[in-house]
Amino acid sequence: MARILWANGHEEQDPGVISARLKQLGIELHALAPPPDPEGLLDRPELSPEEQTRVLASVELRFDELQAAHGYQSRDLVVIHEGIAGLGAMLQKFYSIH
Repeated sequence: MARILWANGHEEQDPGVISARLKQLGIELHALAPPPDPEGLLDRPELSPEEQTRVLASVELRFDELQAAHGYQSRDLVVIHEGIAGLGAMLQKFYSIH
């Protein structure tokens, strides 16, 4: 879920409002439904390398579409949950890369 935290403390979660604001900045926001998950992998706090591979395979078609439309060359998988030790540092690294 996307959200904007304004300097005045207001938190915006409406996708339409967020999309419109990002568009002003030259950013496109696309919200995609999660892929089918018969194994319940998306509900797990941690995934083995093999499980990560299966999740990435389940979104391969979406990546192919984005690659064709925008020329993307790589992708990654980040599993985030509140129980991760050092979550703040992990998110900071993720934000600096993306």
